[in-house]
Amino acid sequence: SCSVKSVVTCFSISPDSLNIAIGYQNGLIQVFGIRGDKLDPVVDYEWSAHCAIVNQIYWIDNHKLLSCSLDKCIIEWSLDNKLKWKIHRGAHFASINSLCPSTSKSTDKNISFLSASSDGCIKEWKETE
Repeated sequence: SCSVKSVVTCFSISPDSLNIAIGYQNGLIQVFGIRGDKLDPVVDYEWSAHCAIVNQIYWIDNHKLLSCSLDKCIIEWSLDNKLKWKIHRGAHFASINSLCPSTSKSTDKNISFLSASSDGCIKEWKETE
C-alpha cells in the first residue's frame, strides 16, 4: 500500500500492465508492481525531484517514464537505474499539465514526446540519450 501522506493527483499504468506510477500533491512519485489485488513497491523509496504537485505521469516504455508538474519541470525516470533521473527545467513558463507521445516514435536511444502548459504552448521534445 501507499505510505505517502499526500493527495494522489495522477497515476499511470505501464504499457505491459505490470507497474503503476502514482504522483502526489507534494511532488513525490511512487512506483508499484501490480500483483493481483496487491501493490508491491518497485522502488523502496519515493522519487522526489518535483517541488510542486505532479500533474501527469507518462510511460515512454516499460522501464522509463516522464512526469510533469506545476513546478514547470519535466523529469525523466528510469526503473533500470532507480537513482538515475534527468530534469528538463524551465521547459515552459508555467505549469506543465500534460505529456503525450509524439508522432516521432521513441526508441531505446531516442525519446520523443509532447508537453502542454498553462503558458498556452505545446512543445515537441526529441532527444538522443
